[in-house]
Amino acid sequence: MRTPTQEYWQSPKDGQWYWHLKGANGKVVCHGEGHKTAGRAIGAARRTAKLFAMVPGEWGEYVPKR
Repeated sequence: MRTPTQEYWQSPKDGQWYWHLKGANGKVVCHGEGHKTAGRAIGAARRTAKLFAMVPGEWGEYVPKR
């Protein structure tokens, strides 16, 4: 079984950092607006993931809350 994940990237067009959360089925369940820094994008993704009852693991991984 796959676990939910988070992904980050910097847009080559505007230099902003973006993120999205993927569910265990691999589909995007949430995405964020552009951020000026990677740290702000990561923080926003982690705060949002908590709303989905996920707990942060390593970079790019989330594991379901037990």
